[in-house]
Amino acid sequence: MAHAPSSASTDKGGTAFALAQAAGNRRARAVLAKELHGLPWSWQQLHECPLWVVWPIASREALCALAGLGWLKLSLRSCIDGRQLAPIVGLVGPQALSAVLNTDTQIPALALASAPKPLLPPQQSIAAYVVAWGRALLVWGCPHACRDALAGHLSWADAPALVNSIDVHPEWAQTALRQAHATAAAAGLAPVLPQDHTYTTDTP
Repeated sequence: MAHAPSSASTDKGGTAFALAQAAGNRRARAVLAKELHGLPWSWQQLHECPLWVVWPIASREALCALAGLGWLKLSLRSCIDGRQLAPIVGLVGPQALSAVLNTDTQIPALALASAPKPLLPPQQSIAAYVVAWGRALLVWGCPHACRDALAGHLSWADAPALVNSIDVHPEWAQTALRQAHATAAAAGLAPVLPQDHTYTTDTP
């Protein structure tokens, strides 16, 4: 007959996991410090900085695309055919794109009711437009003290100008960020890192 694990073995397992997670966090923050060595940041600021900053470029761009799709989903669903999103499919894959555009089950009613629905640019510019809004959304999700420095470090010059528009829809923005990270993880687009993202409530 199988026996339940003893409390002592459970405690040891929990302690080992906690120690391994702490060590992983330290390694991740060291990588982040190396990546951002040109910024005069404290360890506290590094701790608050999301780890997608040190993701490979392809993974980070896929996350931007997913975030932009989430932010613009109502406009995209009502105005667009699949051919116009071909470049986005190339970044995230058809399943991830569909998961973001066509799933509302996890979206609070309040967020859905207040969702933005901006006009879309011409067809040839839509993919870049989606990624630009995704970059801005990721910057918005960082603590205020990190936003401009990160946007500059990543050469996302247009992101800070879009952040004010995102501030008007905080519930929708938080929902789009959560969905982007969850979809990236489920689709295997995100590298496995401890504390892969930070959601801030530091909004005006």
